[in-house]
Amino acid sequence: MDRNNSPADPPASAEENTCACTVGGRIWIASGERAFLGRGRVQLLELVEQTGSVRQAARGMGMSYRNALRLIHTINARAATPLVTLNQGGRGGGGAALTTYGHHAIAQYHHIEAQFNLFLAEHTAGLLL
Repeated sequence: MDRNNSPADPPASAEENTCACTVGGRIWIASGERAFLGRGRVQLLELVEQTGSVRQAARGMGMSYRNALRLIHTINARAATPLVTLNQGGRGGGGAALTTYGHHAIAQYHHIEAQFNLFLAEHTAGLLL
């Protein structure tokens, strides 16, 4: 590498052979080594909040009730405190709701995701490869 060019400076001939590249990525929140919140799981939690039902949230995401319930149990187990309360079904019906901690976790995720998207946009602008 030429000492006069920084790593961010393209070589002199790069203008002829540039591509319209972008920087991309996804984020998730992990507990230890295991991810427990990402875009899809946050969407599931938001649908649980909107519908009050794991079954309806699963339907809204095009997934099985069993898979949605497994994900919610995983999220609750990996979090410091449960994000979703589940009420058993039966005659009076079941239901599900986000806890205060669940609302906080979703807000934190969206804040981190917004900052990450700004980072990606900043590093995509003017990218020449």
